[in-house]
Amino acid sequence: MHNKQNKNRLQNSPLLFLLTLAIAIRIYNINSPIIGIHSWRQSDTAAMARNFYENNFNLFYPQIDWGGNSPGYCETEFP
Repeated sequence: MHNKQNKNRLQNSPLLFLLTLAIAIRIYNINSPIIGIHSWRQSDTAAMARNFYENNFNLFYPQIDWGGNSPGYCETEFP
């Protein structure tokens, strides 16, 4: 029984390592301002993420903070 648990633990170790590494890379400078070549896209994506959080996580109606009389729905690729 212990042999099987150790084998499963060893098989899951690379996955856990990659997941931890991916999170560490994403968290680095997470509070930095949105600047660079792709700042327009980054700001739209940040607005969509905030609107998903604030408006019930509806993936079929992404919203961007555009001014005007509309609710700001936009088309985008599926996450």
